[in-house]
Amino acid sequence: MTTKTLNKILIIDDNEIDQYITKSVIELAGIGDVTDVESNVSEALYYLQQCIDQGNPLPDLLLIDIHMPILNGWDFLTEYRKFTFDSGKEPVLIMFSSSINKNDRKHVVEFTEIAEFIEKPITVEKFQMIVEKHFNASYSPITFVS
Repeated sequence: MTTKTLNKILIIDDNEIDQYITKSVIELAGIGDVTDVESNVSEALYYLQQCIDQGNPLPDLLLIDIHMPILNGWDFLTEYRKFTFDSGKEPVLIMFSSSINKNDRKHVVEFTEIAEFIEKPITVEKFQMIVEKHFNASYSPITFVS
């Protein structure tokens, strides 16, 4: 199998521990050249707008936490819908949460932009599924030999 490395991944999560774990798993899996982190929705929206305005590459993948203070993941998606992307340049959106709230799962279907809803913690296996499913690539995670 060939490994697909994504150019850029953006994590949108207010929890520093979850940010660290997610970024560490991405690095361990070796799927992202650049992983950026934004701690709130306003910063993430500004980050994306700057990419568009300056002609910089957009992230291939956005990992969006649902529950954040002030503006949450649903608020992000509402604002995200206002962006205009070049054809084929729109990031893959993954909602992720430690929430077991069934209403969150029901709410996901209201946003066609969401490619997946994944429960935290993020694992190498979950990234393998994302890469294979949404980037049409086979991916071999790192194996550990004892």
